[in-house]
Amino acid sequence: MALKRGCSPELLAALAGPVRPCLLIEADWPDGPVRVHTGRFPMEWDGKTWLGGGYVVDGGGEVNLFDFAAPAESEGMTADGGMIRVSATLETILAERGRVIRNREIAVWFGVTTWMHGNVLAADPVLLFIGYFDERTFQLAREGEDYSHDLVLGLGMGPPPRAQASVEHSAEDQKAEYPGDTAGRHLIHADKRRVNPPVWPAP
Repeated sequence: MALKRGCSPELLAALAGPVRPCLLIEADWPDGPVRVHTGRFPMEWDGKTWLGGGYVVDGGGEVNLFDFAAPAESEGMTADGGMIRVSATLETILAERGRVIRNREIAVWFGVTTWMHGNVLAADPVLLFIGYFDERTFQLAREGEDYSHDLVLGLGMGPPPRAQASVEHSAEDQKAEYPGDTAGRHLIHADKRRVNPPVWPAP
């Protein structure tokens, strides 16, 4: 049994020619849903507007502001984490410092545009990743006299830790709540006999 992502014939046809990849990111941010794509200019898809935040023009070239790394897929039960790196000004990063984003949901789609870094999709994108924000760090790099400030968002998959819980009930808890009830003691001994059954006749 395998898990497979659906890919439309239109998207497969677009991938057969010159590939102009695009990522669409939808995040549950404290101020409300944030929808951006890795190209330029606003994009309309799925009845929503996705802001073009992936590239900016700097002089005669374009600068990439996003870097997304999806969790590695494996046959094991352990899921690796992913990452989104966003370049921003120091003021913007400091303004986001106090916001609680841990365990908030995020989804990422992969698509193809009609022109490089464009805002028109050649076909409906396919869901690439769905998970939650797991951690947030800041990075500062210097190249000559120029500084770059990055907001690094760690991503997790599966149920967030806050949604996981366990309950334990012992014979002592049962006795404290119901003094005359010995069900807890009998259940514990029954479990011990299941794991380590008695041998008869005794050796």
